[in-house]
Amino acid sequence: MIKQGPLALFARQARLLALREAIDAGGSALLFYVGTELPASPETPTFDQLVATLPLAAPSGSIGVSGSLALYTLTTPRTVLCSSSGLIGWARLVNGAGDGVQDFLAGLPGSLMPLIVQELQVYTNGELRLVSCVLAE
Repeated sequence: MIKQGPLALFARQARLLALREAIDAGGSALLFYVGTELPASPETPTFDQLVATLPLAAPSGSIGVSGSLALYTLTTPRTVLCSSSGLIGWARLVNGAGDGVQDFLAGLPGSLMPLIVQELQVYTNGELRLVSCVLAE
């Protein structure tokens, strides 16, 4: 394997911009699941219980910088009604075709998780509020 350095910050921002455009084509959503472990990859089917589907705005977020990181920050806050009850453990970002893009562990405000919700315990027909979600490179 040939050793190579990291991509420049502007190149990582460009990559995230292209990712956002691909995600936004045809609509995108976050699917929230009960479970404590992420699947092996976003392409891996899950049998965890789906508790909510949160459609995202278009554009779904903004591209920015924090220190040496390129960031794709989803537009928040967003709220949706839950389809079932459970303790949220993770969420999958999907594009308009339903293809998995990235999986995130969920946490509460202050937890430093990449995906933050107001409450992890949700109930059928109760609200789920997305506080923040950030993809960083």
